Amino acid sequence: MNDELKVASTASEDKTGSDKETILSMLHKAGEFQAAGKILEAESAYEEILKIDQNNKFANQLLGGLALKKGDFIRAQDFIKKALIVDPDNPELNSNLGNALLKLHRLDEAKKHYNKALETEPDYAPAHNGLGATLREEGNCEEAEKYHVNALEYQPKNPRLRNNYANTLREMGRTDEAIKQYLLAVECDPHNADTFYNLGVLHENLANDERAYENYMQALDLCPDHPEANFNLGNVLRRMGKFETAIEKFQAAIKARPDYAEAHNNLGHSLRVLGDKKTAEKHWKQAVDMDIQLADAQVNLGLVDFEQGDLESGWKRYEWRDKAYSYESPQRSFPQPKWDGTSLENKEIIVWGEQGLADEILYASMIPDILKKGGKVTIECTARLVELFTRSFKGAEIYGYPYKQGEDGQRFYDFQSSFPSLGQHLRKKIDDFPTLSDDYAYLKVDIEKKLYWQKKLSTLSNNPKIGLSWTSRYVKEEFRHFYASISDMEPLLSLKNIDFICLVPADVDLDIQEASEKFDINIHKMPGLDLKNDIDGVAALMSNLDVIVSCLSATSELAGALGVRTLGFIGEKSHSIMLGTQDNVWFPNTHYFAKDPDDPWRDVFQGIKNEVKSTFGR
Repeated sequence: MNDELKVASTASEDKTGSDKETILSMLHKAGEFQAAGKILEAESAYEEILKIDQNNKFANQLLGGLALKKGDFIRAQDFIKKALIVDPDNPELNSNLGNALLKLHRLDEAKKHYNKALETEPDYAPAHNGLGATLREEGNCEEAEKYHVNALEYQPKNPRLRNNYANTLREMGRTDEAIKQYLLAVECDPHNADTFYNLGVLHENLANDERAYENYMQALDLCPDHPEANFNLGNVLRRMGKFETAIEKFQAAIKARPDYAEAHNNLGHSLRVLGDKKTAEKHWKQAVDMDIQLADAQVNLGLVDFEQGDLESGWKRYEWRDKAYSYESPQRSFPQPKWDGTSLENKEIIVWGEQGLADEILYASMIPDILKKGGKVTIECTARLVELFTRSFKGAEIYGYPYKQGEDGQRFYDFQSSFPSLGQHLRKKIDDFPTLSDDYAYLKVDIEKKLYWQKKLSTLSNNPKIGLSWTSRYVKEEFRHFYASISDMEPLLSLKNIDFICLVPADVDLDIQEASEKFDINIHKMPGLDLKNDIDGVAALMSNLDVIVSCLSATSELAGALGVRTLGFIGEKSHSIMLGTQDNVWFPNTHYFAKDPDDPWRDVFQGIKNEVKSTFGR
């Protein structure tokens, strides 16, 4: 034993007999508080003991255990480490310290203490269990399973150990076996909330929100303050569009664990959906203060920065997006350094699209800037855009996603950048965006296709041609206020002597029938044109239209990129795409008509109607 451990281990022995009696009495009283469920009083009593004897093993051990139960893992490790100085070979202390370190994701240290516990007591089931959980976190589920089996051999009726075994089976995709183990855990202890919580996680991972909802509710019936069950149930309710109830669950999770950064973030999201932007921002800031690495909160604050016109901070925070849970694009691993805005003269750069068709078209507005910087440019984009981009961005090499030679490093480039990441160097302020006096239309249509659709449109009549896009193939509940119905568009559709052209890449035959019945108009669907997949053909058609009226979508972005006069309607008066202005600064020939989320569309479409009448002198 080294000198430090000798001093610590004898500290209590140096106390006077009176001190020993006082400490024993205080320990007894603290134990009574703890047994009665008076946790705050128990903690206070143990802390008073440490004022007399800072190395008291029992006070440190019990405070560490209480901190573990509360989820305060940093505090837990501090107390348990002090207890271990006095009793370094104690298997329970080593295992509990391993539990705290596991939660702090310090996996190598956790394994060290679990193994230390097993050196002292080879059949100590909690240490086997902890090693299994740690190996699962490292992605080594096969090795983890062995330790879970060992743990259950020693304690087959322990529901916590069976739960952890089931969690590893769940991670391995052995769903039926995992469910069997969870049900065995319920047999061992039908009042264990964690079992029902874990079943909820399993069903949530299987995209079965109804079953997950039931399981989380079962967990909360047993333990209403269960932070993770409240949090996950909030996420399920959010996907169901029940944002008010989701807010209640996120608040419950935060009440149980005030430093629950993810709960603050998701609470902010739900508040934002319901229009409470100010409180949402507050919770996102709290989330980042608690965990600066929480990418989703960073991205949300970046969007707030954009909405408020703070482009510098917005672009900086937006760079967290590929680390965010909400990031829906495939994860990419280009080995080249990110472009830092330095000269591209005699350099090669590959730029690549992300986040779907609409964003690729929007952020491609910066590619002409890159082409002017003297380097060789390669573009990777959605396959549907290759033909259009090849024609539009002369001098660049164009490849459809995925261009493996670029991502795998087989082809040399000095730099790489996603389309949006160009913004931090090329769109630092509003003055960096093109205006009507600039050559702002960056996408070029095929002339033969343009003439083809010009001829087809002329067969309808000599009336003005207005393209319409009012909905989407898939409308998430939280974004429903961005889309309109046929009835909503009544002011515009009441205009006579107009040819309306359908630009919605979805089955909207019922909507078109409704328009015909209600307003005695025909919204024309152009035969032979695939509005979803034939982007080059859609662009050629749109280039012949006099005006395009569209919700915020790939249609509105494509129209803006082509320079076609676009009247957009948007369900929020302030939005990140406006960058702190009252309009769309990305496309000079696009004008937004906006409303608050809960307001009806009538005034918006009356404004669009008036603009159309003014355009055609009516």
